[in-house]
Amino acid sequence: MTKSVPVDLTKLSGKVFIGRPNGRAAREYFKIDRLDPETARIIFKVPENTISVNSSFFLGLFAQDILKIRDYDKFFEYVDISNLPPRFQNQLKSAVKRTLSQNDYGLSR
Repeated sequence: MTKSVPVDLTKLSGKVFIGRPNGRAAREYFKIDRLDPETARIIFKVPENTISVNSSFFLGLFAQDILKIRDYDKFFEYVDISNLPPRFQNQLKSAVKRTLSQNDYGLSR
């Protein structure tokens, strides 16, 4: 049985979510390391007034999971971004594709 776990950025202050260090801090705040992709499904949400969720923030938040899962479709089965505006969905999907296509998974930065 899969449990849905919200990762709701409205719990953080701001309209702009940028930078890997901030993404890592959000990962810690939401206790993502405690989740298992086999038994959990993350529902990723952003505030309606969000200006930006850049790929660095998203990778700071989920890079460890991308490395663990190593599959584009399976990653997005684990992290549901379907409720995001299309502009954010497209940007985050591209970031995951780029990360998976790089030898070091784009995580050496």
